[in-house]
Amino acid sequence: MSHSNSSTSLRHTLWLVLAVFCLTACDSGSNGTDAPYYYVRPEGDIETIPASGITTTIPIETNMVFSVSCDAPWLKVVKTNLVIIEITAEPNPSREERKAIVTLSGEDKKSYIELTQEGVRLSFQQGGSMDVAARGSKHSVNVACNIGYVVESNASWLIVERTDAAETFNLYVSPADSQSARTGTITISGNSCTDELTVTQAGYGPDPLGLCPGDNHPHAVDMGIGVMFACCNVGADTPADYGDYFAWGETVPKSTYTIQNYKWCNGNTWSYTKYNSWSSEGTVDNLTHLEAADDAAHVNWGGDWRMPEHTDMALLIDNGTWELTSIGGQNGYLVTADNSNRLFLPAAGYRDGARLSAVGSRGIYLNASLSGNGASWASILYLKLIEASHTIDGCSREVGMSVRPARGTAIPYLRPAASELEIGASAYTRGFSVVTNVDFTVSTDATWLTVTKTTASSVNISATANTSTSARTAIVTFSGNGVTAILTVVQAGVGS
Repeated sequence: MSHSNSSTSLRHTLWLVLAVFCLTACDSGSNGTDAPYYYVRPEGDIETIPASGITTTIPIETNMVFSVSCDAPWLKVVKTNLVIIEITAEPNPSREERKAIVTLSGEDKKSYIELTQEGVRLSFQQGGSMDVAARGSKHSVNVACNIGYVVESNASWLIVERTDAAETFNLYVSPADSQSARTGTITISGNSCTDELTVTQAGYGPDPLGLCPGDNHPHAVDMGIGVMFACCNVGADTPADYGDYFAWGETVPKSTYTIQNYKWCNGNTWSYTKYNSWSSEGTVDNLTHLEAADDAAHVNWGGDWRMPEHTDMALLIDNGTWELTSIGGQNGYLVTADNSNRLFLPAAGYRDGARLSAVGSRGIYLNASLSGNGASWASILYLKLIEASHTIDGCSREVGMSVRPARGTAIPYLRPAASELEIGASAYTRGFSVVTNVDFTVSTDATWLTVTKTTASSVNISATANTSTSARTAIVTFSGNGVTAILTVVQAGVGS
């Protein structure tokens, strides 16, 4: 539990000395001498006591010995030395302010200090109710408070998370599990005061193609490749909805998507602050794969949901039948697996700046890693409906793109960037990428060709010059975790 006030100061000046001293400048005694002028009074301002309670001191101006008392059981007052009193106020259990009178007494003088303790402020700023969509979502909930408080949920599908700010906490809402609406309650409590927020979630909508059992959105679809895909995008209520758009490495949708407001750079493409392996492009951390805190699928949906690996998408491309279709007038690809399960990937377009572009003709789905073409490019599944194309590609990471969550572990996958490589007769050396999720080895059957593994997803290919007029061929074999792939290298002859 945390307090929203400081224990070293009191807020809002509200002190009041009620008694009027008898300010007799002189009083002739029987012996004809002047009687001394005695006084006792608080020094400086007395401020309002916070509802959470406090212990503090009040300096006293006096020229006599005095005693101190209080008329309120919730306020303890003690004299700590000749000119200091200490007050200890208990937490106020009520929303109403309360008052106490402290009496200073000495000789024939009395002074009264009226102290006011503020009442508890503890309430939800948005009122007592909140409506949320059927999809999984994250919300920042604001609390008006002047005390520390505890926040609790009575529903397993409503998860609360405290933040560093006392006035705010995060609320994670799991996707709806039926077509019927459901209700849960969030309770905040402190100092014997409570407030409640009723959260109502809509049920999921209809599914005209019958893609989801029981119209349950979202759920995991087994496409027969180990990894399972969600039936709809993050931010969508049904498979046909476009959902929200995210820059790579960001977890919250925005109204504009520019390099200037991208989270992981300082305003340009040579100042990346995270996920960079090139010294010319910013701070080098050699991270190429999203951490969980920067994964839009995981942060928004929780559990074991995550952004797909590029190999997950490659497996989906290689092991499904892709058909251009439309649901409710929204274009996209219907992907049918060998086990007859299906996914619909709408062509949701993309957001560049404040503009939504290419809706109905393009779909850009983020993967969890960079593409390998510098720090500025994220790996994507790129749907081009006019060209009837669906490939693994790259896109500027600050652009707003779609997210189709995945979960589970994919089957072993190993695919060279091409199945055949044609090179000229002269000596040749160049890097070559491999799309894979396994640790692989590489070998060749030709003495004139050398292939060396350089990273987890690339090799270096070197060929000596061909001095013959005839072309020659070599077979490069990639193997790992029971999977084998072949690359055929053809080198032209001299004069070809």
